[in-house]
Amino acid sequence: HVHMNPRGNYLLARELFARVANRLAVEMRQHPAVAPTEAEAERMLALTAFDRRRVSNQVLAWLSQAPFTYQLNHDQQVRELQHQAATLVDIQETATAYHWAIVRYPADRWLRFNHGAFLEQRDPSAAMAEFRRAVDLLPNNYVAREKLVDALLQLRKFDEALAQAHE
Repeated sequence: HVHMNPRGNYLLARELFARVANRLAVEMRQHPAVAPTEAEAERMLALTAFDRRRVSNQVLAWLSQAPFTYQLNHDQQVRELQHQAATLVDIQETATAYHWAIVRYPADRWLRFNHGAFLEQRDPSAAMAEFRRAVDLLPNNYVAREKLVDALLQLRKFDEALAQAHE
């Protein structure tokens, strides 16, 4: 059982990329079967300092509980994650990264969901719209729907929030 960091995910995806791309029907191939560089992949995914910080904080929360606290390298992991979680976030740079990626991949529900998470504290109405798009793209994803409900509650749209919660 492992949770890879973005670099580990990239290395695994790069190894699988050509094999998967070569098995796609010719009509489905949009580009030659050449894996993007790590920087290109991060740009396409809008993997920003905001996202790295968000993930680091989530992993820190997990590591603060057993059985993770008993790992031999627990203190080292916590220090590394605390360093990542302290990364400064350039709001404009993050917004630009999301805009660039969403224009190119408007049907990517993860881009929509993560963009909503970025907007939550800054622009609840825009966050609601992104969470709604994520739910539209994958209606059975309870996390996206839960975030949509949270945004609706924040905007005091109680009837709609209740309807989404029932859904």
